[in-house]
Amino acid sequence: MNSETETYRKMAHRVRNFHFGWLLMMFAGTITEICDPSYAPIQLLLTIATALFQILIGQGECPVTLFENFLWEKCDPSKVYKGSFVRHYLKKSFLKINAPPGTTTALLVIVLTVTIWVMIIN
Repeated sequence: MNSETETYRKMAHRVRNFHFGWLLMMFAGTITEICDPSYAPIQLLLTIATALFQILIGQGECPVTLFENFLWEKCDPSKVYKGSFVRHYLKKSFLKINAPPGTTTALLVIVLTVTIWVMIIN
């Protein structure tokens, strides 16, 4: 493997790890805001930013997923995947869950709903 390919591979792994971290932050933030409602405005900002990035930058697809696939295409095209990051890695994980299309959008709506609910009741 040449150094350029290796650089793309490392970058793809970093982007994937960032994506996992972002999802973890979104889910942990939902739990945090239930326990500490003062966190809800931050969670709302993160949720709206996530939705806007998908709509405005990714034209309905997550721009982080698009960037990850771009990097995989450069170093290992067999790792490029169709659909959302959540669907791909749920199926690839030990859980082997074949999540339906729209799973990412549904999760985002749930997080946003919980956030608004927490803000309203507090």
